[in-house]
Amino acid sequence: MLGEGLFKPIFRETHFACYRVADRNSSKIAEFRDWIYRESQTAPETDD
Repeated sequence: MLGEGLFKPIFRETHFACYRVADRNSSKIAEFRDWIYRESQTAPETDD
């Protein structure tokens, strides 16, 4: 296995979302995205 013995395994839940730009404001996507931000205590990136 690549990297076996070099890296420590990480046993942590991970969540991600992949969606089309046109769908980014759908209620389901926005709800999931906001939940991720709340759980990680971070703020969304802006398009500045």
